[in-house]
Amino acid sequence: MIDLHSHILPGIDDGAQSWDETLAMARIAVADGVKVMVATPHMMDAGPFANRAPEVLALAAEAQERLKMAGIDLEIVPGGELFLSPETPAGIRSGELLTYANQRRYALVELPGDDVPPYAEQALFECQLAGVTPVLAHPERNSVLVNDLDRLAEWVERGVLLQVNALSLASESEGRRRRAAEELIERRLVHFVASDAHTTRRRRPGLSRAKKRVATLAGEEMAQILVAENPRRLLSGEPVRVFEPVKPKRRGKLFGRLFRRKAREQSAASS
Repeated sequence: MIDLHSHILPGIDDGAQSWDETLAMARIAVADGVKVMVATPHMMDAGPFANRAPEVLALAAEAQERLKMAGIDLEIVPGGELFLSPETPAGIRSGELLTYANQRRYALVELPGDDVPPYAEQALFECQLAGVTPVLAHPERNSVLVNDLDRLAEWVERGVLLQVNALSLASESEGRRRRAAEELIERRLVHFVASDAHTTRRRRPGLSRAKKRVATLAGEEMAQILVAENPRRLLSGEPVRVFEPVKPKRRGKLFGRLFRRKAREQSAASS
């Protein structure tokens, strides 16, 4: 498996804070079956997480060397989680902001957790004009999009790719994030599942449980595509597999229940 979203580099954002923790996260990932992990530290316009390409590339190279010395068979690929702003396309063009494997073909971008800024769609479009396909990180964690999956479907139709977090699928709680992530899978709108690993405790590395959940929802082939084939294609700079969307099952079930309840109420009122 290939993990396209992690915060494994130490001391650079809210992920690993030491080399010991980096190595521990790598060991957990390998034990779970991950062969390649992309280091995607936050890259914001300003503040403590305003990381830029040179420092991330250097730190990723050092991480690879330390893993090799520790005998940990995990490949580290450089990348970044770009906080989407009007300046993001220019940062990509200048090379200050890292795309996947520094290839300027695909870029992981994130939105605020509680908002979809008015500039979001234009910024995504301008990334595409720069020749870079946006991969939207964990849309199921956005409190606006979680209630408007049709909007995400429109973005996918325009060429934006979606990455869902493993924990959103593997969580024991039946919350809004999990329901949204599962519906996105069922509607064939997701292109990647990744860990978004931060530490050995919070959002631990690993994809196997989420892969099993995808297999239950959409079949073994889809599960393999989302955690192995599409990530491999992305890192090779190839077109990834996209899918013909299907009608939302959950919404249909909900509407069906509401219709039946309304019918029962009308029947009782008329009797």
